[in-house]
Amino acid sequence: MTSGDMVLFTSKGMTKFLNKLRGIEEELEKKYIDLGETMNQSSETFHDNGPAEAIEYEMRVLRSRITEMRRFASDSFIEEYPRTIPDKKVDYGTGVRFLRDGQLKDIKIVCYSDADPDNGRVSYESPLAQALVGHAQGEEYTAQITKGLSKIVIREVYPLNEEEFS
Repeated sequence: MTSGDMVLFTSKGMTKFLNKLRGIEEELEKKYIDLGETMNQSSETFHDNGPAEAIEYEMRVLRSRITEMRRFASDSFIEEYPRTIPDKKVDYGTGVRFLRDGQLKDIKIVCYSDADPDNGRVSYESPLAQALVGHAQGEEYTAQITKGLSKIVIREVYPLNEEEFS
């Protein structure tokens, strides 16, 4: 399901991502206007015009972000979160309560645009999610997670509530 360089989004997540992209494109358009106004107000040549050079730098950064986001969007796939988890296996779009080295954790494995680690929403690409995906409720195992080996016990796998991501 989450193979290779494929980027997963829900349809709502893709809409949110594309709206962010549009905002950055609009910001770039405003920079073009700012650059024109700066050049008209200045009698200096372009290469010695500090304010114009600063705007040009900002424009390069924005163009780079836009290019990367467009590539990201073109490499993406829409997949909604499952409503049921009949096999009780951890996967993209599931919540999981588990013990990690004896400490109870509860996370949701989500698409790129829904990730918010501070609120327990972890991208399916993260090392933690990758250590959990494919394992079933009740399973006990040892996994390599960034800082070393951890003992994992999957307590519960549950479907996500889509209203949380609106």
